[in-house]
Amino acid sequence: MENGRNSTRAATAHPVARFNATGGRHEQVLQSRVVPNEGMFEYMRSGRSGLLFHAIGSPATINDLLNGNQGRIEWLDPTSVNEGGYHVLADCTVWGQDDQGTPISDDWCMGAALLHEELFPVVFNFPWQGDQSADIQNMHPIGLLFDPDQMTSQNYVSRMFVVDGDTIKPDRNYWRCDAGRWQCASGVECSAEDITADQGGGAMDLQCDFDASQWSEFFGERIAFQEQQYGYPQAGAYLETEVNLKVGEDMFNQLIHNALQAVVVQTNSCGQQLDDDSKCGDWNAENDVIVLAKQTACRVALDLFRQRGGPQGSGPVPVYYADFATNSFVSKAWVASDPTGYMFPLDCCNEDLGDRDADQDTAWGCS
Repeated sequence: MENGRNSTRAATAHPVARFNATGGRHEQVLQSRVVPNEGMFEYMRSGRSGLLFHAIGSPATINDLLNGNQGRIEWLDPTSVNEGGYHVLADCTVWGQDDQGTPISDDWCMGAALLHEELFPVVFNFPWQGDQSADIQNMHPIGLLFDPDQMTSQNYVSRMFVVDGDTIKPDRNYWRCDAGRWQCASGVECSAEDITADQGGGAMDLQCDFDASQWSEFFGERIAFQEQQYGYPQAGAYLETEVNLKVGEDMFNQLIHNALQAVVVQTNSCGQQLDDDSKCGDWNAENDVIVLAKQTACRVALDLFRQRGGPQGSGPVPVYYADFATNSFVSKAWVASDPTGYMFPLDCCNEDLGDRDADQDTAWGCS
């Protein structure tokens, strides 16, 4: 994103607060038993562009994909899908089928959320089921944290949205103007940009469709959006940012070898995400999901370590656990945050994953 993300913009004075949704102690890990990546936090500082988080799926679904293929995910196989039926990478792609019923698409597209210290740490983890109770699996997604500026062969970013663009529906129109509402930045397509959480899903198409050269405008609009959101809790909204990237074999290789910063798993509880335990069900059951989520994140990092060439390749992939806010409504957890206050290194060596082999020791920093 050389023309947009790296452009100089004036510093803004927004409050930065440490964010600890768990309200308690985070696990202590031996730094000699993790694969650290403290440098990734620098990409999320003021004056830098931030990192992108792409959720690949829930713990159970990703665990099943790994179990069904000897611990490996076929990342570019159209049948590698998560619990929502979305591809683990190309989740904003519209799929068809060939004569044998195999999913096909001419336009593979991946959606990711922007993380930066001046923004609310909100990712795609939509919790609601049809009865408006919380789907605990969906509240603990596993994902890839990466810097698209380090995909050096080309710019893969296609378009960007202040909130979820619902790009799985190709007939959406993002360019509606409405006099009297505040407009997008100069030089950007005009739209009704009065997005508030109480509009629920209707917020999706009341926004601008930014291209990759308009990073500063996109970032500024997200700042303006989040500053008017306090006090609008609403089940049914999708309020994370959405940055779309073109997916293909070259992009995937650039992603895992150059851009990938960490595998990240969300571990703060349903009640902490929703500010309310009433829709969350049994905590013991959720704790089991969180345990599985952490173990599965470690297994994803191991798979990527091997796909990066193992000990002679691009090296181990760090694993972090995170306290993200839910994208389904605005809660007290929505504060701009120092990312070191909501992402922490995970000690995969301490997870109950059976006897380790040499690859696991290396991939997880166990020796």
